[in-house]
Amino acid sequence: MQQGDALEIVGQHYTAAIAVPPYPEDETLEIIRLDGLQRANAGVSAGERIEIRPVEARAAGDHGQLLSTAWCRRAAADWANRR
Repeated sequence: MQQGDALEIVGQHYTAAIAVPPYPEDETLEIIRLDGLQRANAGVSAGERIEIRPVEARAAGDHGQLLSTAWCRRAAADWANRR
């Protein structure tokens, strides 16, 4: 796994992530750090086991849309409130 690789995170659900280098203190540990949104999207809690798989990332092309981060945060909050 290299920095910038596209990954699929598999817990109770599936979500995507981009690989980044570990913190220096984490280099010898066998852990993956996820933020709260990634954990919620994967349906896992801190300390749970997950599966990580490399995936091929493709550009969205002409059919893709760029969404503002404010819209994404609002959509994530709406989704979390429905759970």
